[in-house]
Amino acid sequence: MDADRKSAALRFKVDDKWVELSESQIFKHPGGPVINQYAGSDATHIFHAFHAGSTKAYKQLSGIKKSQTLTEIESKELEASIAKRSDEADINIAVYDISIEQDSSNCGLRNMDGLLNIAHTRFGIGLQFPENTTPNTRRRASRMGLVFQIVIPSLESGEPIEAGVKGGGIFAMSLDQLTVGFRRRSTQEKIMKQNGAEKKIVASFENLRQEVTRRGWMEGAPLYCCWKIFESFVLLAAVVALQYNGWFITSALVLGLAWQQLGWIAHEYCHQQPFANRETNDTIALILANFAQGLSRDWWKDKHNTHHAATNVVDQDGDIEVVPLFSFIPADLKKYKAPIEKFFLNPCLFRFVPYQHLYFTLALPLIRYSWVAQSILFAFTEQNSTYRVYRRNALGEQVALLAHWIVISIQLYYLPDNFTRVCYFLISQSLCGLLLGHVVTYSHNSVDKYPANSRILNNFACLQILTTRNMTPSRFIDWFWGGLNYQGNSKIEHHLFPTMPRCYLNECSKLVKAFCKENGLEYLVDDYTTGYRYNLAQLEKIAELAEQQALTA
Repeated sequence: MDADRKSAALRFKVDDKWVELSESQIFKHPGGPVINQYAGSDATHIFHAFHAGSTKAYKQLSGIKKSQTLTEIESKELEASIAKRSDEADINIAVYDISIEQDSSNCGLRNMDGLLNIAHTRFGIGLQFPENTTPNTRRRASRMGLVFQIVIPSLESGEPIEAGVKGGGIFAMSLDQLTVGFRRRSTQEKIMKQNGAEKKIVASFENLRQEVTRRGWMEGAPLYCCWKIFESFVLLAAVVALQYNGWFITSALVLGLAWQQLGWIAHEYCHQQPFANRETNDTIALILANFAQGLSRDWWKDKHNTHHAATNVVDQDGDIEVVPLFSFIPADLKKYKAPIEKFFLNPCLFRFVPYQHLYFTLALPLIRYSWVAQSILFAFTEQNSTYRVYRRNALGEQVALLAHWIVISIQLYYLPDNFTRVCYFLISQSLCGLLLGHVVTYSHNSVDKYPANSRILNNFACLQILTTRNMTPSRFIDWFWGGLNYQGNSKIEHHLFPTMPRCYLNECSKLVKAFCKENGLEYLVDDYTTGYRYNLAQLEKIAELAEQQALTA
């Protein structure tokens, strides 16, 4: 019986103490299964990020640290297991290798963007791009500066020899049997050359968190959020007025925009930003998400909180698992192993993915349809969940969703004919998906991913900063992105402090930039076109790999 309890238990580190939760405690967790993402890892700062301002959560944590702490021997074993973790580089997969205790300059073999041919020149043996290298890759290489990796198979250590580009070329003298790759110099390398030991970064981030709290930026902004709700309902009123006056297509377009804007407000209530009372936030989120938009609040919280807890981590962040329509990592191309999956899904995978960078933008409207379908499936099976919070919320979720679709049906009924009804429905739903998609895919899809169970999970600040790209702001972008460019100029800041109201994110970004500079972390921020191009470049790499595998299959 005790063995069963231990196998089902969850062990994680918080405030320098290793603790263990029972299966019963896990299933009673108010946030649902997201708590499992940090099994065997340091959950200190993710706890603070999700529970800032929650007296109840901190009281429960205090009790757990007093009565459910692991022994010193067990704690040391878990620390040792963390230290042994190592990532493997691959296409679109980066390696987290910041040292725990001290700096190091040996960064190991990383995510290789491609291979170089070996060419004999009058200088010796030179390296050049192969003929099938895409023009985009060549341009990125010349623009960014590269680090070339030379792996000599005969060396037992397998350690790469690295050399930088200078004067447009790199030459190796009299080396045989080389495997040569090229890549961008990684953010981690820049960290390692400065003062970037993991413990220093973690301690520095704790100082930043306390400063943000001291400034009052975590205390909520109910008046601001109420104003944003008013703005969104003005758009809904415009939808009704336009339809009443016969401007049907315009009404449908405004409805798509209204749903997008309501999504940002619901997002803030789901993150517990406006009020200190979490039940109040959840109730308003139910109205804004389920009733006003037709999207399940609990489905969104489950999906989105997991994304925050393990951003761009393979097998944990569901936002990067979008096969068979899209693939961001090589493992996606080997995802389907069961015979029936191989028969039905592999042909689809290898037929479409080689062109994914071409049809990606055209497919963005499908996000709305996908989210609606997932919401309905989730809400109407919540009563069977092993997590108490979902069983408790099931009826409210289902009633609110039904109410949304009843209202939509009545609205469509008052349109003049079936053709107009179909056009209205498709335009409003598709535009909402397009507007949502352009925002939610920008900041993370354009950045490298990390392997499952990577040690980066123990460095919350690095996890969020290295997997998020901000976007340069403007007045229109600030509104259109719903502050998700303040999650865009400051989406990094939102990921570091998810319960911080968006009206504080801009000021917070100044502190975060200083933190990044102090710790040698690259603060990624680009205009929309540049970031979107990086997004397509990630897709193109896997598209090329899928095409190669399809030809050799």
